[in-house]
Amino acid sequence: MQIENVVVWLKQPYETEVVKELNKHQTKFHVIKRCADIADARSSLQAGLSRILIADTDAPGIDAVFIDEMNARGIFTLLLVPNVLSTPSLGESARCEYGEAKDVIQTLTLGVKQHIFGLPTEIPEIEVTLENDYCGKVIAFWGTPGAPGRSTLALNFAYQLSKTAQPVTLIDTDLQAPSLLQMTGEEPGGPGIAAALGLRNKGQLEKQSLSEITYELNPHLHLLAGLNRADKWRQISSEGLTDLLQIARQQSHLVLDLGAGLGEADPSQLTFVPSREDINQTLLSTADIVIAVAKADAIGLTRLGHVLDDAQENNIQIDLLLINRAESTRKNRQMRHGLNRVLNTIAPDIPYIVIEESPQVADALLEAKPVGEKYPEAKITEALEIALKHLQDTKLATSMAE
Repeated sequence: MQIENVVVWLKQPYETEVVKELNKHQTKFHVIKRCADIADARSSLQAGLSRILIADTDAPGIDAVFIDEMNARGIFTLLLVPNVLSTPSLGESARCEYGEAKDVIQTLTLGVKQHIFGLPTEIPEIEVTLENDYCGKVIAFWGTPGAPGRSTLALNFAYQLSKTAQPVTLIDTDLQAPSLLQMTGEEPGGPGIAAALGLRNKGQLEKQSLSEITYELNPHLHLLAGLNRADKWRQISSEGLTDLLQIARQQSHLVLDLGAGLGEADPSQLTFVPSREDINQTLLSTADIVIAVAKADAIGLTRLGHVLDDAQENNIQIDLLLINRAESTRKNRQMRHGLNRVLNTIAPDIPYIVIEESPQVADALLEAKPVGEKYPEAKITEALEIALKHLQDTKLATSMAE
């Protein structure tokens, strides 16, 4: 949980009211200095005590030159003004009219998210009306760390689902190592999830605009690419992704490729920046179907046990386990029996499918094609057909009937 130091330079009695309100939000803000003059404020900020200044716009020494100096140092300046429309701007980061102190804190919170952390500020809630003709399911591929093959399975499952002539959109929501664009052989640098959320933040995200920024992999399967750089994950918000999924499922089933990890619930919503794991939790809570992937070895099964514990603690229901890259049963039947014994111990109530190592996977990936398209007889293809049939009979039954 991150706390931002704040330098305050306001006239009395308003300073006391603002400081009192800031103290109510001690998990977000800490008043480190109450200044008496411009020299006091400048020295505090130059010393690096804080990167936030709240001041009166008419305080002696507050002018465009001082604000330019603060901007150059990356200081967020919030000026309090009598009237936001009639008071000339000095180039400050944000402004707020004198009024209730809680309004100042709200303006500060929204401004800091945008200025310091690069997050989109809150926008009015978008009303999304689902059309009656289609309501797709959200199917999330999640699981253990250690590259168990989530992206490969998500891509190939989406391909198998599209073969039923159901519209499918594959979305790369892996904020740690997005890879679906490369796996499908599409040109890098095009639109993707960041572009979709940009449209959403402008209130321009609709079914048509969403279709225009996806890649067509086949007539029934489209890809919404992930981030072009993993270090840009702070541009992604849980609220934005929830709106995106709500709109996208109006036209297709959604298959999500998630990174590993799960954050802790924060019902107080006091942290500035949700982690990638927190965003995972939002997506998993939104999903209609959660498929967990683990590698079929001792380390993978140990990690799976931890993942299942995390899911249970956070009320995430796992609908199916895919145990990937198991050695051929003909080579090691004893290992297969041990695998089944462990799974029946750590996940006695969750259906699971063991997927044998398929040498065709590497060949298909090198050609940037789904395995099922090039090698329909491969073990992974057979396993995913079984998984799809299981879900058609259970979680996907209503939508497939439609």
